[in-house]
Amino acid sequence: KKLEEDDGEGERAKKSSRKEREKKRGAEAAEGSRKRQKESEEVLFGRKQRQDSEKADAVSAACAVGVRKGAKKGQTSSVRTARFGSYHSEVWCLGVVRAASERHMLLSLPGALVGHCEVGEGTAAKGDVVRCRAVSTSRGEKRRGAKRIEVSVAPSAAAKGLRLDALVAGKTRTVGGRIASKEARGFVVELGAAGTTGFLAFKHCFDAADLRENDVVECSVAKASPETGVVDLRRTSLEDVARRVSTADEFSSVAPGQLYDCVVERVFGDGLALSFMNRAFAGLVDRDHLAAAGEATQGASVRAR
Repeated sequence: KKLEEDDGEGERAKKSSRKEREKKRGAEAAEGSRKRQKESEEVLFGRKQRQDSEKADAVSAACAVGVRKGAKKGQTSSVRTARFGSYHSEVWCLGVVRAASERHMLLSLPGALVGHCEVGEGTAAKGDVVRCRAVSTSRGEKRRGAKRIEVSVAPSAAAKGLRLDALVAGKTRTVGGRIASKEARGFVVELGAAGTTGFLAFKHCFDAADLRENDVVECSVAKASPETGVVDLRRTSLEDVARRVSTADEFSSVAPGQLYDCVVERVFGDGLALSFMNRAFAGLVDRDHLAAAGEATQGASVRAR
């Protein structure tokens, strides 16, 4: 009986040993297969092309954000426009002044919405385009009550993310600011970036006679000093400011109002998906802001703000 038990244990040990060897061989085969596949990819595509492919996938994923798929089969996908729910305290946008009083301004915002702003944060005339930041949102007590978006045009809020090094390097070509004071040769402009002070000389400002303290202004950047933080501004014409093209190397330096060279990634029935800065960033243009780019085709070069 003891001999039979010993024989049984030996047999079980052999079976266990065989299973472990088979498992080990299977793992080695799988690892070898992965290595061969990796080597094949290196040969066929090369490391750089694989990295470009990954970047393209990232752009495609980013372009998908805000794109609404058609509900019915065969229906074309469309661009999701800005809505009331899109606004929160980390949203910056461009607004157009639709009305202004001594204490209050109403701004037209993307998505056919209205922003409310206190004049003490900055003043602008009807029709002016200003940079602003959403401060808060509220809705009436009823389910479909009135929607209200509070915004700020103060540089400390509207220019959050602006950095002196981007101004020095010439990457940020235009800025929004507020007239802080009038001096003998020009205006001191509050830019909202830590350690910076803007100066707009009278001789470089086409509407110097009309500007007053607290006015919100758009300017182009002539030069910036890394030692003093003084930024030399220009405002020879609004057209000159508007056509200055900026660049960006990180998302925090992308701001409303900046003009970028872009590439059309996808064309929808009511908008475009774009990429810019060598496909590092992606953005959407809805039909209300297509302008002349409405006829753009995939792969075309366009400029967008």
